Amino acid sequence: MDQIFISEIEIEDFRTFGRFNIQIPAAPGLTLIVGANGLGKSSFFDALEWCLTDDVKRFRPYVQGSSNRHLTRRNATDGEHMVRLSFGAAGEITRKSGESLPPRAVVELLKAERWAAEISDVGTYLAFTHFLGQASESRFANRERRTQWETLRGPSGIDRLEEVKSSLVGKGVHLAFGRRMQREREVIDAIDTLRRRWQDWMGNLSSLRKAALAVGDLSAEDLGNLLDTLELDCRIAGIEFADGRVDPAERIAGLRGALSDFDRDVITRIEMLSKFDSYPARYIELASKTVSVEAEAILRSRVKESERSLKDAGQRVLTCSIDSERVSEQLSKAIQRLSELEMLRSDLELVVANTREIGRLRAEKLSLLARIADEKIKVNLLRQDLDEVSRRAAIVSDRAKILSDAVRRSSLADELVVATNEKAECEATLEQANMMAALAAQDLKRLEEERLEAAHRVEAAVLVVTPLRQRATSLASAVAELASHIHTDDRTCPVCATEFAAGRLKLIAEGMAAAQDADLASAEASYRMRAERLGSLERVIEERKKVIGARDARRQELDLVVERAGSIERILSSELPAASLDTLVSMAKSLRSDAETAYTTAVAENAGNDARSSAMLARLAASQDGLSTLEGLLEAASRAENEREIALTDVRSRIETSNDSIIALNNSQYEIMTLRQEILALRIQELSCKHAALKAGEEEMVWRTTMAAAQGEMDAFLAQKVAFIEESHSLVSTWVQAGLPGEPSAITLQARGSELHQSKINAHLLQDRVVALAKQHEATLSRTTIANIVRQMAETAGEVAANDPDGFLEELDRREVSARSSLKMTESAQEAVKIFGARLTDEASDFATKFLEPLNDRIGEFNDALLTTSGESIFLDAKHQKNRTKFDLKIRYKDPKADILHSTDLPPQVVLSEGQLAANGFSILCAASTAYPWARWRALLMDDPLQHNDIVHVASFVDLMRNMVSLNKYQLFMSTHDAAEAEFIRQKFDAANLPCTIVGLTAPSREGVRYAPARFNESALIKMQELDIAEQAQARQRNS
Repeated sequence: MDQIFISEIEIEDFRTFGRFNIQIPAAPGLTLIVGANGLGKSSFFDALEWCLTDDVKRFRPYVQGSSNRHLTRRNATDGEHMVRLSFGAAGEITRKSGESLPPRAVVELLKAERWAAEISDVGTYLAFTHFLGQASESRFANRERRTQWETLRGPSGIDRLEEVKSSLVGKGVHLAFGRRMQREREVIDAIDTLRRRWQDWMGNLSSLRKAALAVGDLSAEDLGNLLDTLELDCRIAGIEFADGRVDPAERIAGLRGALSDFDRDVITRIEMLSKFDSYPARYIELASKTVSVEAEAILRSRVKESERSLKDAGQRVLTCSIDSERVSEQLSKAIQRLSELEMLRSDLELVVANTREIGRLRAEKLSLLARIADEKIKVNLLRQDLDEVSRRAAIVSDRAKILSDAVRRSSLADELVVATNEKAECEATLEQANMMAALAAQDLKRLEEERLEAAHRVEAAVLVVTPLRQRATSLASAVAELASHIHTDDRTCPVCATEFAAGRLKLIAEGMAAAQDADLASAEASYRMRAERLGSLERVIEERKKVIGARDARRQELDLVVERAGSIERILSSELPAASLDTLVSMAKSLRSDAETAYTTAVAENAGNDARSSAMLARLAASQDGLSTLEGLLEAASRAENEREIALTDVRSRIETSNDSIIALNNSQYEIMTLRQEILALRIQELSCKHAALKAGEEEMVWRTTMAAAQGEMDAFLAQKVAFIEESHSLVSTWVQAGLPGEPSAITLQARGSELHQSKINAHLLQDRVVALAKQHEATLSRTTIANIVRQMAETAGEVAANDPDGFLEELDRREVSARSSLKMTESAQEAVKIFGARLTDEASDFATKFLEPLNDRIGEFNDALLTTSGESIFLDAKHQKNRTKFDLKIRYKDPKADILHSTDLPPQVVLSEGQLAANGFSILCAASTAYPWARWRALLMDDPLQHNDIVHVASFVDLMRNMVSLNKYQLFMSTHDAAEAEFIRQKFDAANLPCTIVGLTAPSREGVRYAPARFNESALIKMQELDIAEQAQARQRNS
């Protein structure tokens, strides 16, 4: 494979970078970006992604439109950012803001020749096989399902299969077949319709020609004369029809309609005439009932007699009513006077009763007031006793507070003593630390000089060993390097795992190295000794620095103790008037002792006050309850007294408004008895008058009933007479309206019936003549109809077909056979396409087995090699549904039992932790990159992949990366925030003799992030020298 590698990266004003340029070996190896978080490690990978794809996917959800302002470095001019990637002699990719770079240029540079699939979106391919971002949304497992499927479609080839399938069995093809079959069916239907019409025309021609031969010929003039005669006969018979028609058919239709109407009218009049059969006899009967005069006179006399008796009875009722009203008025006056006298006597009795009750209530109030005064005196005495008890309790509380303050000051004095002692100890410790730090500082200066000298010696050893390594053969170099890595206590051979005695393996390795190249082995041993010396000096220097740091810690500890002692001393000095530490402590102790004595005395004096206080509180509550009860009784007595006063005032006001004097009222007993006797007599008289009035009323009712009955008979007689007359008039009116002359008569009715039956017979004869003329006219019209049918047949199929109708039928049969054959062929083609589409559907359904299953196995293998917990693994699943393939991520368990027990349909984002998702994302990237070698640039770009190093085994990861470089010739770009981790990775690549370049981001600045020059390991230096030599040779060759 013609591989390409990045040889130079240039970034200008992109995100955190100002001017950034590094050159790296254009060969398989590792480029490691090291720096603290926030300096721009992720921006480095964003720059590479933007240069290759013109997009940074992790910013897409947050950036509106096509603005690239977010990519330009702060303090830089908008739109001035640029990224250039040089691939050595293969070419370079340069992308500047505002300038368009065709995606095809990137594809042509990166795409491998043997990759046959079309690459429509290079960004999708790179995201699947090259880039692993630090953000969760940039990992494959965290992308949207549609994006995941779009990522897989291109590399897998399923999009080409679906494209072919859609072209053959898609909706458009289905609709095209449907439209073609619809057109062919329409042709068959049109032929069938034309055949039926043609056969109808042929049948009509045959029928019309036969009818014309059966009737015979009749001229239009003869037909007109017969119609004139028939119209004249209809007018004579009284049949009305419209004149002025010329067309014979219209004249025949007009006559036929007029005769039908006339026939219906005659039938209607005959049916109507049958309704008058009973009219003559009924008319004679009504005439005999309207002439009874004697019965009417008897009824009128009875009515007059009843009216006179009713009037006399009404007069008697009026007289009795007047007498009864007079007696009732006298009775009402007597009852009113009696009621007034009795009410006044009741008021006098109320005055006496209220006066007595008011006197009783006033005496009760005086008694309640005396009892209330006694209770108030008791309450005041109890409250004075309670105040004395509360005063003594307050004295105890104040002395307890004084004791608390004294205890607090005593505790602070104790702490002050302890802090003073600790201060003395810390001062002694600090003095000792100062002495040790001074000695360490003196050693440190000497050790720094020795380390600098040792570093120079190591560099000199490197300069010596490098040409020797270049001169030595590859086997000698490997043996010498192996000997330099084997120590005296090593027992196991790192090549064949054979066990040796201690020291024996070292002797064998050195002997092998000496046998191959003594100078190289000696140089390697010298280099190793000097490197070990340098490492020893660095460890001693670190220990001296720790001694100096311990002095600073002791000083900080002393400062804290001094601060604490000073704070306590200031608090005590502000509260106690003492000058020295000993005086403060003794005074605090003395004050505490005095406070404890005073508190004990106050508590003893207050003993027993709680019990007395509780008893007095109970007595006070009882006295207050009794006082409230007495006050309630007093209030109730006052309300009752006021109510009695108000009632007494009302009664006295009524008595004062009376016209009778009090003396007259007292002597009114006789008048009351007289009024009662008078009222009794008036009641008896009133009852007598009402009885007489009731009797007169009953008599009046009897006569009123009698008169109503007589009047009813008279009204019924007159109503019956009027009804007979009206019915007679109605019969005559209906008779005349029906067109019958005179009064109802049986003779007139019979004559009119005979006349109508004769008109009906004449109308039927005229209708027969019209039918005969219509047949003659139809025969005349048949010839015209035959000519019209022949003309339509000629217009439809031509003159030849019209002259040979049977031959045209045969032609239609041949057309139908051809159309049905074409339809059958189309249906067969559609069925074949369906079968082929089903086969393509089966292939799409087998996509998971043919394509995803090996990829899932590769993901599992990478997880087994990398993860510390490789029990669960993401696997890709695709199922074909109708015309599309549904993609999904699922969980697969390494243990077959767990795979059965646990659900595998849950999304991985629910089951796995964020670290496991990140690790699986790395495994998916490696599996996809090795499975789809679509690019000449075999590379992995990983932004801090070991941030979840509790999930990913670091040593396994580095071993895997070394294998990717050495076996698969990958160019790796990786970042880390851990300098120790970077050093570990570099040592692992050094041990494998693989190129490793480290670029350190050091600090931010206004001009962009600062970075140290690239550091190359020995293999990287050698590779760059080889490449420079090769380029120079090529240049000389080109020049020659």
